[in-house]
Amino acid sequence: MLALDTPIDIVYTFVDNKNPKWQKEFKKTLAQYPDTPIWATCDARFDPHNDLRYSLRSLQKYVPFIRNVYIITDGHVPEWLNQDADNLHIVTHKEIFENDGTLPTFNSVAIESILLRIKSLSNVFLYANDDTFFCSPCKKEDFVDSNGHVKIRLTKSTHSHSRTDWANTWHATCRIINQKLGNFPADYFPAPEDQEERLFCSPDHIIQPYNKQSMEIAFTTFRNEIESVITSQFRKEKMYITPVIYQFYSMWNKSAVPIWLQDSLTIFRTSSNPIFERLKEEIQRTGKLSYFFLCLNDAIPDPNHDTWVEDVENLLGSLFPEPSKYEK
Repeated sequence: MLALDTPIDIVYTFVDNKNPKWQKEFKKTLAQYPDTPIWATCDARFDPHNDLRYSLRSLQKYVPFIRNVYIITDGHVPEWLNQDADNLHIVTHKEIFENDGTLPTFNSVAIESILLRIKSLSNVFLYANDDTFFCSPCKKEDFVDSNGHVKIRLTKSTHSHSRTDWANTWHATCRIINQKLGNFPADYFPAPEDQEERLFCSPDHIIQPYNKQSMEIAFTTFRNEIESVITSQFRKEKMYITPVIYQFYSMWNKSAVPIWLQDSLTIFRTSSNPIFERLKEEIQRTGKLSYFFLCLNDAIPDPNHDTWVEDVENLLGSLFPEPSKYEK
């Protein structure tokens, strides 16, 4: 078992669709898969929005115990990034993909499937999309208990059949988990599919802790399923959500515990989202947000993708105005 003095690293993934080399490889690869759905290839999925800058600011401000920061990229980094920061490590896709035939990849789930291959990564680590932010002071106890169990934040919600892309992917993942881990508690999984609105339980789409040793065992248990994700260069319907596999496996083998805390906010970036105005008012009034985590998820695809970019960056700049050591 791990104690609370165990080192904890954090892993980010980064992509920039304005990079010329990336654009060339993207167009060339996409031409080989003409049936790839638009939600897997639209600009919103690959536009960095300058989010990583503000997420690293939030990390420095609120998470003092992080040992190393790993940023996974296909080789390019943001121009403002200070690569000489003492605990910052750039990891390329080639370093973690064992079969170069799957590269280049434009499938974030494929990358998330092999975080465990990062050299020298701590056994307990945090994984953060670059559109997630810490909004309150954090302690190790927020992510791991005194027995070394990582704490996975779960959420209950509903989604309708109109979200067929997500629903099909989610149910494919749940079915394979049930097949492999037959005695896993059923109430973690969706209600019957014939219900118009289905209650489901899933890991919250925020910064989450992982147990690398448990991931390694899960990779072996679900090898065929995970390898099918790794070799897919774009996301697609009914593709397994490997982070969910890892997280539920960790709960199943008792290396993780579920927690139910309504302390995070996930909102979609759309030009008509009224929550932005409320967040601006709260920041102006208090200088912070009354949440533990914030996720600014993309509305995919969003025809008004460009209209809210400046508005969102202004919001993040007012929330995290102080530059971090990760900036030049």
